[in-house]
Amino acid sequence: MPSPWTPEDRARLFAWVEQNGAGNWTQAATQIPGRSAKQCRDQWVQILAPMIKRLCNLPSVPKSKKNVKMEH
Repeated sequence: MPSPWTPEDRARLFAWVEQNGAGNWTQAATQIPGRSAKQCRDQWVQILAPMIKRLCNLPSVPKSKKNVKMEH
Protein backbone atom coordinates (compact mmCIF):
# COMPACT_ATOMS: atom_id res chain seq x y z
CA MET A 1 0.00 0.00 0.00
CA PRO A 2 1.44 3.40 -0.95
CA SER A 3 2.15 5.95 1.74
CA PRO A 4 -0.37 8.75 2.23
CA TRP A 5 0.12 11.95 0.27
CA THR A 6 1.85 14.64 2.29
CA PRO A 7 1.01 18.33 2.00
CA GLU A 8 4.42 18.77 0.34
CA ASP A 9 3.62 16.07 -2.27
CA ARG A 10 0.30 17.73 -3.03
CA ALA A 11 1.95 21.14 -3.30
CA ARG A 12 4.50 19.74 -5.77
CA LEU A 13 1.75 18.16 -7.86
CA PHE A 14 -0.35 21.32 -7.78
CA ALA A 15 2.63 23.46 -8.82
CA TRP A 16 3.47 21.07 -11.64
CA VAL A 17 -0.10 21.05 -12.98
CA GLU A 18 -0.35 24.83 -12.64
CA GLN A 19 2.80 25.22 -14.75
CA ASN A 20 2.30 22.37 -17.26
CA GLY A 21 -1.40 21.57 -17.25
CA ALA A 22 -2.98 18.28 -16.31
CA GLY A 23 -2.08 15.47 -18.63
CA ASN A 24 1.51 14.24 -18.75
CA TRP A 25 1.38 12.25 -15.53
CA THR A 26 4.60 10.37 -16.27
CA GLN A 27 6.47 13.66 -16.31
CA ALA A 28 4.61 14.88 -13.21
CA ALA A 29 5.70 11.76 -11.32
CA THR A 30 9.36 12.60 -11.93
CA GLN A 31 8.86 15.68 -9.76
CA ILE A 32 7.37 13.80 -6.81
CA PRO A 33 9.72 11.16 -5.41
CA GLY A 34 8.12 7.78 -4.80
CA ARG A 35 4.96 8.50 -6.82
CA SER A 36 3.86 6.83 -10.03
CA ALA A 37 2.11 8.47 -12.96
CA LYS A 38 -1.13 6.69 -11.97
CA GLN A 39 -0.86 7.95 -8.38
CA CYS A 40 -0.33 11.52 -9.61
CA ARG A 41 -3.27 11.32 -11.99
CA ASP A 42 -5.55 9.78 -9.36
CA GLN A 43 -4.55 12.37 -6.76
CA TRP A 44 -5.30 15.18 -9.21
CA VAL A 45 -8.55 13.79 -10.63
CA GLN A 46 -10.03 12.40 -7.42
CA ILE A 47 -8.75 14.82 -4.77
CA LEU A 48 -7.11 18.06 -5.86
CA ALA A 49 -9.16 19.11 -8.90
CA PRO A 50 -12.53 18.64 -7.15
CA MET A 51 -11.18 20.47 -4.07
CA ILE A 52 -9.98 23.39 -6.21
CA LYS A 53 -13.25 23.48 -8.11
CA ARG A 54 -15.20 23.70 -4.85
CA LEU A 55 -12.92 26.44 -3.52
CA CYS A 56 -13.11 28.45 -6.74
CA ASN A 57 -16.88 28.45 -6.55
CA LEU A 58 -16.83 30.23 -3.20
CA PRO A 59 -18.02 33.82 -3.55
CA SER A 60 -14.94 35.24 -1.78
CA VAL A 61 -12.36 33.84 -4.25
CA PRO A 62 -10.96 36.53 -6.57
CA LYS A 63 -11.23 35.78 -10.29
CA SER A 64 -7.42 35.91 -10.61
CA LYS A 65 -7.19 32.78 -8.44
CA LYS A 66 -9.59 30.86 -10.71
CA ASN A 67 -7.17 30.33 -13.61
CA VAL A 68 -5.81 26.88 -12.70
CA LYS A 69 -6.06 24.45 -15.62
CA MET A 70 -8.71 21.90 -14.61
CA GLU A 71 -8.60 19.43 -17.53
CA HIS A 72 -7.35 15.88 -16.95
